[in-house]
Amino acid sequence: MLIIVKFPPSEALLASVPALGQFKGSLAMRLRLSDAASFAVLAEHYSSQAQLCHQMARVTVSPFKEGWLELAAEWTKLKREIEAKAALERQ
Repeated sequence: MLIIVKFPPSEALLASVPALGQFKGSLAMRLRLSDAASFAVLAEHYSSQAQLCHQMARVTVSPFKEGWLELAAEWTKLKREIEAKAALERQ
């Protein structure tokens, strides 16, 4: 299911989607994460995407399998880059 939310969302939308109800009046507010936390979140996201691509490669036949593996490699590369950037920030 795809939910498209215009900002600021209407009260009716917030009431109709239970998961969004907790954000009444504060959806426009944005949490500010530290750089370290942001890097960790990105690294985890990139890793998850790489895992998904590997899963798709396992259930897909050639020539599509190679595409999924290439995409997994790109996600893994992004993860390593963000981890390296995080290590530099810690110094």
